[in-house]
Amino acid sequence: MNRAESYKKLLAELESGGIFGRPASLFALLYETPHKTQLEVARTVVVRCVGQYSMPEVHRRHLFTVLGDVAAWNRTEGLRVITSEEVSSDSNAAIESFYAAVGWLITGSYYIQSTFEATVTSCACETIVDSIKALGTDAWMRSDPEAYAAWENLQNLSGRSSLQNQAAIIVRKKEWMRVVKHLRRFQFERCAEISEPATCEAALVRWKEEGILTPPTYRGDIGM
Repeated sequence: MNRAESYKKLLAELESGGIFGRPASLFALLYETPHKTQLEVARTVVVRCVGQYSMPEVHRRHLFTVLGDVAAWNRTEGLRVITSEEVSSDSNAAIESFYAAVGWLITGSYYIQSTFEATVTSCACETIVDSIKALGTDAWMRSDPEAYAAWENLQNLSGRSSLQNQAAIIVRKKEWMRVVKHLRRFQFERCAEISEPATCEAALVRWKEEGILTPPTYRGDIGM
């Protein structure tokens, strides 16, 4: 299958993926496209999501400072990722997810020159997934504050989790559709011929099992 055919198939799968958006299809779609393009897609998503969310200004300033020039952050801070608690104690689960998303973007940018394709791809996917998760979590917090408070106290109210909350489901689905719409603007089919399916599948399995995929020689840099 050539890149153009694969691109259309994966976009269709991504579009039909429901609230989870089929992260596996997203991974396969981005895999082996230019690293710069992958990070551009991920950054566009997180910038839009952060812009939509009403958060304390101190958090917004920090996140947009990093997102304004991630490469500059890498040059001065390397892989250092600041947590929401370091910026302000006024935080919640949605804000923490945004910090996680930006953290993945910092890591992907740091490894942009790596020849290990799956590193940037896993970071780009995690950035997008956590950005959408943040907005879904916010919808859950607002529509069912009792369930969110119980979750914060390590309790779960039956049938009232974030994944079961209708407001959160609607928000996640809408955001995944926006991702699909954004991806359609990129001509991925012109980037390269798709790799052997087994190569991408092996990387995808590792991503599911291990999370971020870092080149073995770099693992010490982030304590893996």
